[in-house]
This record gives sequence, C-alpha cells and structure tokens, in this order.
Amino acid sequence: MDLDTSIVITPIVSSESKKLQEVARMTFFEAFKDQNEAQNMAHYLHTAFHIDQLKKELSDPNILYFFITYFDQNQAKFGESLTHNKVIGYLKFNINTAQTEFKEDKGLEIERLYIISAFQNKKIGPYLIQFAKQQSRELHKHYIWLGVWQKNERAIQFYKRHGFTIFGSHPYTLGTDIQTDYLMKYELYN
Repeated sequence: MDLDTSIVITPIVSSESKKLQEVARMTFFEAFKDQNEAQNMAHYLHTAFHIDQLKKELSDPNILYFFITYFDQNQAKFGESLTHNKVIGYLKFNINTAQTEFKEDKGLEIERLYIISAFQNKKIGPYLIQFAKQQSRELHKHYIWLGVWQKNERAIQFYKRHGFTIFGSHPYTLGTDIQTDYLMKYELYN
C-alpha cells in the first residue's frame, strides 16, 4: 500500500446486510471454489450468508462485523471524502457466547477475515491483524483464536507469521463435506 491509498475499517450496521451478503458470498466463493464441489459451495453460500442469518448476527452484540474499504486518494477531488471508495472485504469477530467454540470471556474469535482477490497481496492482511489485536485489547481479551482450513496453507503461513500457533483442530462442514480446520491462537498477554 502506498501513501496515496488507505484502508478504512467501519462497523457494519443492519441496514447494510445486503451489501455484507454480496461481499461475503463473493469473497468466500473466490477463496474456495477451486478446492470444493460446486454443490457444497452453493449450499454453504445459501445457508451461511442467507440475509436472515446475517441480520440476526448483526443484531447480536457479541458478533462484531466490519467492512474493509479501500480509498484511493489519487482519484478523489479536493473536498471529497470517501467518494472514491470500494468495499474490498470484511471481518467478523465473535466474543463471549457467540464464539463457535470455547465461549470464554477472555477470548476473541476471528471467524471471518476476507478480502476480494484483486486486493490480496497488497499488505492489507497485516493491517487487519493489527486491528484485531487492537480490538481485543480494547475489549480486555487475553487471546485471539481462529479456525483455518488445513488445506489453506497460504492462510496458515500468514497467521504463523503474525504470531499465531496451532493448538488443535475441529471439524468444519461445507455442504456434505466434512473438513478439518486447524485452531490457531495468539496470546495477547503471556
């Protein structure tokens, strides 16, 4: 990322559920379409990102959604704010009882961290990890954890570079396919 661009992270509100659905479906499809059967992908995209499901999650105070917006300052004219922006991904954090496992009040789960493919490899990921760490500290959490598909070596290596370690695994169902996720953790306080 250069000095003429910036990333803005903003909380997603219920009225933005349709945009969230669009971005969530697109980024998940881009990430996993080549490694999974089309029928399993279609089922998952329909159920996990159904508009009613997203609205329910957006109303839960223990689920925190954020849009990742790319702002190109080169294209903006004097006096414009975020008129040349594009939502390029989103984050989903779970705390307390909304966590998919553990449900400890000391943990923050990163359930989803997705960026559209055109914006990957632009050093946005490290910024998002720093944001997750900052949010965790502000919420007085002691650790961050996540699940990552065991076949997603690129993501596993990314999280390892940022201090996460594998501490277990759990099953993850995509349609009719039962897969394995590694569980990874970052300790904020040792």
